[in-house]
Amino acid sequence: IHPFAGSQKEKLYDLATQLDTIPYTEETKVQIQEKHIQFHLELTRATGNELMLEELRKMNLFWILSKSIATNAPRAKYPRYWHRMLMDEIGKGDPDNAERKMRTHVEDSFILIKEQHEQGLI
Repeated sequence: IHPFAGSQKEKLYDLATQLDTIPYTEETKVQIQEKHIQFHLELTRATGNELMLEELRKMNLFWILSKSIATNAPRAKYPRYWHRMLMDEIGKGDPDNAERKMRTHVEDSFILIKEQHEQGLI
């Protein structure tokens, strides 16, 4: 990932903090979904990798993130840590470790989506 510009880093950390601390409720779920999508798109834009950004659009990032929020967020204990941890790992400048953390984050959500799909819930 390219180094974050000052305002870009601040914006991403602000979004990450909100995602990790706003409890998931009926009243906040739309706001959290919007912020989740915004965070991951902004994070991807920060990489400068237009191909990855296009692939996220093709695979319907909105649906995936909406389902991950619906499956994971109700079970979460606050404060959560994932999004701030991702920012911290990226900030360390070790792309391999940052990639591992992102994969773990994605797989954590995907496992629950897959389970619900197999049970016919989604």
